[in-house]
Amino acid sequence: MDNSRPAFPVVCQDMSKYQVCESGMSLRDWFAGLALQGIASVLHDGIRPEDLLLMAQDCYLIADLMLAEREKN
Repeated sequence: MDNSRPAFPVVCQDMSKYQVCESGMSLRDWFAGLALQGIASVLHDGIRPEDLLLMAQDCYLIADLMLAEREKN
């Protein structure tokens, strides 16, 4: 799956001899972060440390599904 496209792309600017380019986070990371916010917002009892890895995996699964759905259109 191609997740290399940036969530917040910027245009490179030529600053005298140096070219400055920053692509920001990937769209996959952005989607995963949004999923994490949504999941965390409904966990009123807090997050147990032993659940953190599973949460991270779930967030990236959601992000991957969002990217796959996005490619269909």
